[in-house]
Amino acid sequence: MSTSSTARIAIILFALLTMVVGFLEADRVVHWPDESSSAPEAQEVAVTVVMRNFRYVPEELRIPAGTRVVFVNEDEVPHNVVHSAGQRVGTAPSLFESPVLQSGQQWSFVFTEPGEYSFLCTVSAHQLMGMVGRVIVEELPPVANSASAR
Repeated sequence: MSTSSTARIAIILFALLTMVVGFLEADRVVHWPDESSSAPEAQEVAVTVVMRNFRYVPEELRIPAGTRVVFVNEDEVPHNVVHSAGQRVGTAPSLFESPVLQSGQQWSFVFTEPGEYSFLCTVSAHQLMGMVGRVIVEELPPVANSASAR
């Protein structure tokens, strides 16, 4: 991968995180690891998706592999998060399925594999009301080891 491609990916990821921070409260959106972490793989980034007004906010995320997505129910009614696998729910195994979350409850999932993951709320007719979302997980570019770069 060329330096310009790596820089372009870094700029896109920065822009994405900036947009997410604009949608959600900054103290709940992105939790950067402390700088004492030794390996990039051990660092975890968390992004929050809020359930509000029968919607997931934001409805679509583009994240690097290894990102934890925290789903928080800020609605007055219960919701859940079920991987739809592009098929009718219940006809194929789901990669992830939260319990039904009451107002104020949260649930999280770490997306480790690159790909596109559609999800929806199976409570009552919430899916038919537009309560659907998608996470696009991208492979991280290789990170140069600072010790070997010297």
